[in-house]
Amino acid sequence: MADENSDRYNGLNTGASIPNNEITKEQRIIYYTVPANIQSITPQPYIYMQQLPNSQSTHQFSPTRLIIQQAPQQQSLSSNNVISTSTQQPTMHSNMNCQHAVLAACQPPININEQPAPVMINPTSSSTPVPSSTKRGRNDTSGISETYIQVRPQYPQMTHTSHTSNAPIKRHRGMNQPMIQLSNNQCEPSAAACRFAATRFPFSPFTAIFSQEVHDKIVIDDLTKHAKENRNFELKMIAYRRGRTEDNQHRILIFVENAESFVFLYNQENWPNVLAGLQYNTTRPSIPPQLALVIPAVSLLVDWEDFTQELKDTNPDIINVIRLKNKSQHPIRAVKLEFMSVKARNEILEAGEITVLHLKYKVVEFYAQANVLICSNCYGIGHFRKSCPQKNESTCKTCGERSTNLKDHNCSGIPKCIRCGEAHVSNDQKCKIVQQYRATLTRNLLANVITAAHQNIETEPPDNEYQQIPLTTTAGASYANVVKSMPYNTNSNEIISRKLDAILTKVEEESKATRQSLIDFKQEIRDRYDEVKQQVEVLEQNVITIEKKFEDLSERTCNLIKNICTALLDPQASQGKKWKSYWQEQIKALDDVRLSLSKSDQ
Repeated sequence: MADENSDRYNGLNTGASIPNNEITKEQRIIYYTVPANIQSITPQPYIYMQQLPNSQSTHQFSPTRLIIQQAPQQQSLSSNNVISTSTQQPTMHSNMNCQHAVLAACQPPININEQPAPVMINPTSSSTPVPSSTKRGRNDTSGISETYIQVRPQYPQMTHTSHTSNAPIKRHRGMNQPMIQLSNNQCEPSAAACRFAATRFPFSPFTAIFSQEVHDKIVIDDLTKHAKENRNFELKMIAYRRGRTEDNQHRILIFVENAESFVFLYNQENWPNVLAGLQYNTTRPSIPPQLALVIPAVSLLVDWEDFTQELKDTNPDIINVIRLKNKSQHPIRAVKLEFMSVKARNEILEAGEITVLHLKYKVVEFYAQANVLICSNCYGIGHFRKSCPQKNESTCKTCGERSTNLKDHNCSGIPKCIRCGEAHVSNDQKCKIVQQYRATLTRNLLANVITAAHQNIETEPPDNEYQQIPLTTTAGASYANVVKSMPYNTNSNEIISRKLDAILTKVEEESKATRQSLIDFKQEIRDRYDEVKQQVEVLEQNVITIEKKFEDLSERTCNLIKNICTALLDPQASQGKKWKSYWQEQIKALDDVRLSLSKSDQ
């Protein structure tokens, strides 16, 4: 169970990420009729398997196949015909890049005079070929360009097995390609895989690494307390658990609930110096889709340094500008923007465009691929360990050998995948088969979301338990939150009724809150009025007191001036022989006046 928990929390945009407008890069199903001059006696459908680029292995996880159906006409052919080989290479277009697929044929040479009408269908549903007369729009990339079809020889790498029934012809790979045998029920994502992809945490975890044993709850309490007291931020976490212990390093995985908390922890300055009284190190996950956008069409000839520099200068919250690549690791026109601000990202998304180098570019959401469920016992795809069919044995993830007890197993140390046979561990998320299974699973979830969103009539309950599982988007909601908000066994009318009830409840709550706010406001106005009234009364009393003091001061000043004038006019009569004592009395009177003034000011 450790591998399930450790590998599924990797960054949502790692590996071979496919944005929302790159889904059409997958293989197509092409129906057309074989010319009548090469028909066999018994009607048999001919299957052309698509050969992947870069010598990739073809397997039954591939979502589509190229099928050639016979025409109604039947002509006799000798059963001893020598099988020759020819190939046809249509060029598959998408709005992002072109992919070439080589078709290895196992029938006699075919002179194709009339090109078929291809059609791309969803791998989870059946389809009918579209007539060749159907016109396509300018931006329609669902077909194959007829002008790019070429015929060139190729040495056969597959053997042909003849059948006399109407069953499909089985073909096997040559010795130069790895043998991959999968059952038909493994072609489509299982219910467990869909449930696993729909119920994982919306953000990859942050990791706190300690050099000794530590209590995880104390670490989380210290972290939330530091964020609230020192940073004035309410850190919201959805879960935390212990990670793998390697090289005496104890790891604690921290899963945040929203994008704001992710941005907070992504900044290393927001972490405390110690947690639970111990020193520690941290590792950060990659930027999630909730903080990313995609510019679908940026020319490959643009000056990349000027482009990225102006983006970061005009939008300081953009921390990374990444040119996306296709399966062949060739750069494509799509450019991914990673933000460190939820507000800035949402503003650009609502505007729907961004200006760079005096040009306006369309901006869309970044859709992350779903997490692939890999069993930690047999390392098979699509089931949990508790439901693993391999009960009594365990598989070594490095060498791929089975053993009843992995502790007693002597591993060779040579990596070998149990699925594709290449030199990597069996739970590697970059395995070609895992990548193709992930693409099929993502497309399946996307198709179900689009179907549920555009369905306006009452529908019956789904036949399987993952028919209406939504896909994680960048709107801030996780798979689990969307699943909780969309119950399965309800029709559209019930959903609308519940939404209306929720709206009415919210309106009523807002009305009560507004009414209470008005009552509080009125009470506050009354309190302020009483307080101001008291202050006015105090001021009036102070004015009366000051007026009385002013009258007293004026009277005493007049008497003093009168005495001075009398003494100046008739000094002998007023002062007599004791004129010194007289002036001392006057000076004392002035001092008394000054003291009275200072006391009145206090």
